Amino acid sequence: MGRNTHFSDAERATPPPIGSIVSFKYHGRTKYGRPRFASFLRITDEF
Repeated sequence: MGRNTHFSDAERATPPPIGSIVSFKYHGRTKYGRPRFASFLRITDEF
């Protein structure tokens, strides 16, 4: 709670398995081009 990742309490208790493909949003990029302030949106089947 209060972590601003957009995970519900249930999703935080049982997060997606390592290797899952997820969608996320972010606000800005680092000087190395990596996403900053990423927030989880959903697990996705698309790649």
